[in-house]
Amino acid sequence: MVLKLHGFSRVGGGTQSVLVTLLEKQVPFENCTIDTANNAHRSPQYMAMQPFGQYPVIDDDGFILYESRAICRYLEDMYPAQGTRLGPPSGDVRARALFEQAISVESSNFNPHAHSIFAERVINPLRGLTCDESVVEEALRKLCVTLDVYESVLGKTRYLAGEEFTLADLFHLAFGAALAQAGCGIMTSDARPNVARAPSLLPPPTSMASDSPNQTVLVVGASRGIGLALVQELAATPNTTVLGTVRTGSLPIAGATTLTADITSDASVAAAAAGVAELDTLIVNAGMGDRDPVTRTATAHLGQYLDTNVLGPHRVIRAFLPALRASPRKIRRIVLISSSSGSIEQQAMPNSIGLAGCYGVSKAALNMLAVQTNNELNRAGEEFTVISVHPGWVATDMGNQHGSGGMPPEVSAKAILKLVAGLTPEQGGKFFKFDGEIMPW
Repeated sequence: MVLKLHGFSRVGGGTQSVLVTLLEKQVPFENCTIDTANNAHRSPQYMAMQPFGQYPVIDDDGFILYESRAICRYLEDMYPAQGTRLGPPSGDVRARALFEQAISVESSNFNPHAHSIFAERVINPLRGLTCDESVVEEALRKLCVTLDVYESVLGKTRYLAGEEFTLADLFHLAFGAALAQAGCGIMTSDARPNVARAPSLLPPPTSMASDSPNQTVLVVGASRGIGLALVQELAATPNTTVLGTVRTGSLPIAGATTLTADITSDASVAAAAAGVAELDTLIVNAGMGDRDPVTRTATAHLGQYLDTNVLGPHRVIRAFLPALRASPRKIRRIVLISSSSGSIEQQAMPNSIGLAGCYGVSKAALNMLAVQTNNELNRAGEEFTVISVHPGWVATDMGNQHGSGGMPPEVSAKAILKLVAGLTPEQGGKFFKFDGEIMPW
């Protein structure tokens, strides 16, 4: 029976430490993500395994174990000669003592303070609570004391427990990475060069090395304009497999794979998705736009805007989620091409610009689709970064309705792809301008 891991793997929890250990030890396992949004970790069935309603938990052929550090040490002891060794050399009493010392320091003097910062700056806002910066300040003060000790230790040895990477280093992964997500650069500060450069506070070399340079990107709505320019840029990017959808015909770009899809058709989108096994980034560009005023437009025609600009991207996201979930990357990206016309704040101004009316209504709804998709996926324990992007005034059929003078599509495409390449988890659910500036809602 394959080992089952029940957890919530978003950055900031012990589940990630267990995931890394399983991968490093090359132990086959089934990843059972807990639906925390619906309180699955509070169900009687789950509480029978973990009486505190916390995570992770493993079920190893009927043997139930919880607490991430206990699980990781169990895996190392069960598979000492398999995969990467994550404990001290067998029989070396002093190495074992240093290992235990480093683990104890992490548990008592690093994790609690890093967790406090992450909870205040990341978890509380997700729960609708305010961040108490006084708590953050006190946690930072205590964390600095620990990092000063680490600076001294890492000036003498390569890793925290000696010259080899061990669980003592790996245990810093969960909240070490979360500090960056909380906007805290303390781990990379020039004030502590040994800590900043230390591989001991970074993921181990095998399973958590930086994402493979190979990536697969799908651009939906690639027949012309911005979509075509995105495909052209991606096709020229090394180690990138690019796919693009068109309603008819094929893409005129060497190295790009053409998919046929009409985003207003469930069957058409499903058929296109059936041929894609794995996907790292999904960019949804397809849409319609004109100068149709709300009060003089038939309801059925407004419905066409919504079907194309909101329901269409929704169809696409749902259809390609299995391929995105199959990606080996830690963070999968979904990018919805929106518009400043979807900014309610900008459109409420006396002299607002852009295609207003029905188009603006649909793009405002698209922005909310991005927010809700990002929230739902991440609150369920899946690591996605979902954003909406205003591509700027571009010289396309739609953009030229403002008059001449828009930027060439390739300029917008280059900027969008630069933005997407640098996305971090905490940027999910935001509305960006193509140049990285945050757009008002």
